[in-house]
Amino acid sequence: SGDHVMLALAAPKNGVIRCVEGNAVGELGDGTTGEGVVTNSRPLKDCLHAYRLELHHFVGSALK
Repeated sequence: SGDHVMLALAAPKNGVIRCVEGNAVGELGDGTTGEGVVTNSRPLKDCLHAYRLELHHFVGSALK
């Protein structure tokens, strides 16, 4: 378990993962810094778990 959820935008590079987060401080959609849904870079060492979602995880979705 953890206390924060994020979605990775790409595979880690140089030990850092670029992600989208909610309830965090980082880059807002307009490029300014603020709190809310933001993009961030986090050290991979601070990430406890990773899950790779596949199409079958989206039961009944339009992705099939």
